[in-house]
Order: sequence, then structure tokens, then C-alpha cells
Amino acid sequence: MKTKKVIGIAIAALFFILISCNKDSPMPGGPCEYNSVPGHATITSITKADSSEGNCPNNPHDVKFSFTPSESTAVHRYIIPSWPDTGQRLMLFDGLNPSLSWIARNGIAVGNVYSCFRLEITQGTCVPVIFTIQGIDLQDTAHDCYGIPASIPFKPSTGNYFLDSTYAITHTPTFFVIRSYDSFDSLFKWAATVNQDTSQIIHPNEMQSDFVIDVLIQGTFSLDIVVNRISMSSGILIVYYAKSVPVPHPSWTANNHAIVLVSNCNFSYIRFCENGQLLNNAFVESH
Repeated sequence: MKTKKVIGIAIAALFFILISCNKDSPMPGGPCEYNSVPGHATITSITKADSSEGNCPNNPHDVKFSFTPSESTAVHRYIIPSWPDTGQRLMLFDGLNPSLSWIARNGIAVGNVYSCFRLEITQGTCVPVIFTIQGIDLQDTAHDCYGIPASIPFKPSTGNYFLDSTYAITHTPTFFVIRSYDSFDSLFKWAATVNQDTSQIIHPNEMQSDFVIDVLIQGTFSLDIVVNRISMSSGILIVYYAKSVPVPHPSWTANNHAIVLVSNCNFSYIRFCENGQLLNNAFVESH
């Protein structure tokens, strides 16, 4: 068996996208090390998902598979033998049953066999056992999960705004959803400059119906953040943004951010997609 060393939060984000094991798994924390057991996964069933479960809104289905190690004797060397190889579930993001369109696009069918690894934890408090299936296209999963979205108009308004220096950031990235102009005015200040673009200034009357979203990444580096699309499907708002490669500045901390004024829309949940990757457990502050 091979040992893999990983950072807990990173492996949780990566492998929940690849394959989620169990809703009752403990919260991830690292750094963590895993033993890798090679083998293959066989799709055993594809059924309509229970509506009470975590689901992609776009016609979700429950996909189950079984793992078989390449060496039959490997089962006798499992570190966590109580964790079964059968009845495992193929899930996306932070534990959602995939949409039928995602299943169809990837050609997933009962009886399909894929190269797979069973990873068993040896150090840390991450997910105890993770199955990683190889050869499944995970691009554009947000579109497949949430269906054909409606485009939501927005206006970039970052301009000369900066976060009030007295406000403490506890997570990076932090996502602000601000519906009150007073709250926005208390959080962000405008630095007047020569030849400033005043069209990006947000006025109180604009926030009587519209609202502000800010993507903020704090660190000892500078980078560009651009919100390039906002869409909504099945009551879920998805904000797509791109960030550039960070330029280190070890001597000072920067609040890199992008503000957009979003046209009024009613949504029950918001998700963020960074550089084409849907984020898990995004930290959202509502004001």
C-alpha cells in the first residue's frame, strides 16, 4: 500500500467533488495521511434520489458502486475494516446526488467498471475512508447539477472601494451578501482619486431593490478578482468569478476583492464558483 500525505481541508474539498463517502463522516482536519489501496469500482445501481437527501436540483439520482481491491488479500490488511466496500455512493460537491444529465454526459451506467483507489486514514482527523474513481469527467458539473440557469444582471462596482480597516476577517475567502445600504456604507469606503470612475459608486436608491455581493480574499499577496457571471436555477444563485495568480507581498496584508451590484432576485441558497471550480462550504456573511 502507498501512503499519501494531504492537507485535511484540501483533501475534503477535492475528494467530496470526486466521490463522497458518507454523510455521517467526521469533519475534516489535517494534515492527514492515507494508505492507498488500488482496485476498481463497479456501478451497481442508479435510482431516483429520495427528495429528503442532499440533491442536485436538476433531476437527481442515487448512484451506488462497489469497490474491489486489485489484490483479493488486501481486504485482510484494511486499516478500517468496518468501512464497507459495497453500497458506496457517487456524490458531487459537498455530498449531493448527481443530476441525470451529469450521469448521462459521463456515460455512467450499471455495470460500468472504473479504476479506483480506497484511501484509509493513518494520521489526522479527515474523512476516515475515501474512494476516488478515475476517468470520470468532472468539468462543468455546476451546469449539470443546477440545470440551464437564468442569467442575473449585475454591475461591477469595485472601483475605489476598500474594506473598513477595523473590520476583522475570520475566513478567506469571505463572501458578503449585503442588502442594506447602511450596512454596505459601514463596511466599505470609497477612496476618492483624480480621474476616478464615479459610475461604479453605489448609491442608496440603487439598494432599495438591488443588493451587493463582495468576494474578498485576504492575504500577504495581491491578485485580481473578476465576477464574470451570475446565474440562478431552482432557487440557487451561483456566482462565477475568476482570480489571477497571487503576487506575494510578505510585508503587508491586502484585502483583494470584487464588488458587484446585483439585480433584485429571490433565492434560497447561494454558491460560488472560483476559476471554474464550485466551492464547498463557502463562508458567507449576510448584512
